Amino acid sequence: MKNHISAFLIALSILYTQNQAFTQGVAINAGNIPPDPSAMLDVQSTDKGILIPRMTLSQRDGIINPANGLIIYQTDNTPGFYFNSGTPSTPSWQMVGSNAGAGSQWINNGSGIHYSDGNVGIGTDNPVSMLSVNAGINVDQSDSNGFGSLASALTFGQNKRVGIASNRSNQGNVQKGLDLYTGSLRRLSIDSTGNVGIGTTSPQYRLDVSGTARFNNIIYATYRLGIGIPDPTYPLHTSTGYFNTRVGIGTIPNSSYALDLSGSSRFQGNMRVTGNLTTEGNLLVQNNRGIVRSNSGTQYKIVPFSFTFSINAGAGVGFESGAISYGETFSGTPRVIVAQITTASGTSGYLGWLNIIPWASNSSSTSFYVTNVGTGTLNLSTVTVACLAIGPQ
Repeated sequence: MKNHISAFLIALSILYTQNQAFTQGVAINAGNIPPDPSAMLDVQSTDKGILIPRMTLSQRDGIINPANGLIIYQTDNTPGFYFNSGTPSTPSWQMVGSNAGAGSQWINNGSGIHYSDGNVGIGTDNPVSMLSVNAGINVDQSDSNGFGSLASALTFGQNKRVGIASNRSNQGNVQKGLDLYTGSLRRLSIDSTGNVGIGTTSPQYRLDVSGTARFNNIIYATYRLGIGIPDPTYPLHTSTGYFNTRVGIGTIPNSSYALDLSGSSRFQGNMRVTGNLTTEGNLLVQNNRGIVRSNSGTQYKIVPFSFTFSINAGAGVGFESGAISYGETFSGTPRVIVAQITTASGTSGYLGWLNIIPWASNSSSTSFYVTNVGTGTLNLSTVTVACLAIGPQ
């Protein structure tokens, strides 16, 4: 009986002691050091660690209603410490720590990755934007981006319809250059030789534009410019040239002219002028064998006109006509030239007996002296002679 009483008293003492320990926290150490007041469990050792339950992935997922915050060590399928960040009914197991294993989002390798106030720096410890990289960035290292795909490209926006991707051949993953996408379509392509295509994925020239292009400022070509000509042979070579306002060649075009040339010009075909043809020098044809040539500062002009008359005169007899108008007025007295007889009708004599001499010419008209230089009577009812007046404008 005495022994039973003693055992009962010892059991009560142990229960009291345990209750006191749980109330104050539990300490496990080799020196009977009391637990830290802030800890429910305080384990201290200099040569031993602590083991929590170790289990496989399937065993972990077999835990019934795991508490939120429950920790286990998983031994397979990316081993590491995991905790339940979900609820007992809907657990969500997450790996613990930023360097806990191969499955971690961040694995330190030296000191190249830095986080500062929401900015991430790679290769720099002072990132100035959300992501700052102090070296090159490699996209699609595994060459997985296929033809016409933005899967492994540098994309923008939630729908990923805009991006930069490597130019791929539809014959396989052969990198040919660089493409810029908008609306999920390739808009600008740079091929492996450096040719740039806009609206075409196979540029044949340094700049190959398929469609309408607009330049609001200066186009400068140091060699040749071909418009409608793939291989120009001249500094400006067009298939059908058309300029809306003014063109200057060798000079800035004067506002009074649609075409302003500085230097010699050559026309190898017909030239048509629908208005006046004005020259500020001589008008030359075939190396100075021109139609009209002036050695003064006055421009010359040619005016055709005709002289019609009748004659009935014996040998050596003639007459003087009245004033015959040129049809235009000159600034000075022109030279009058009698050309061919265009019409003639009569009853006697020969046309070769006619002698027609311009007489008393002035700026607006001339007279003619007509003489029968034959040996008999010259009787012509109608004679028309083509004439030219050549003089200052």
